[in-house]
Amino acid sequence: MEPDYIETARLMARFKQQVSQTLDMSVDLNVMARDPRYAYQILADVEGRARDAELTATLRQLRERLGKVLPAGKFDQGEGAGTGGGRARFIRSGRSD
Repeated sequence: MEPDYIETARLMARFKQQVSQTLDMSVDLNVMARDPRYAYQILADVEGRARDAELTATLRQLRERLGKVLPAGKFDQGEGAGTGGGRARFIRSGRSD
């Protein structure tokens, strides 16, 4: 594996843990790594809710890294975000939204 992918995986794991702890929300990292729309939606949702400085810093680093490893152009523009076609699945307090 290339260093960019390893560091991105570490950031994703940190992001998932921080989101779980601060927002009581679950993130599917497998989907996030494969679906730019899901990744964009998760990051946008967390960005709108995050009040924790560490989570915000991790989010910004992850957004930058995902732009490098996900299919070119699709992540940066958030292709399809908000259309419902790739609707993000959030889990909070044991229920699916």
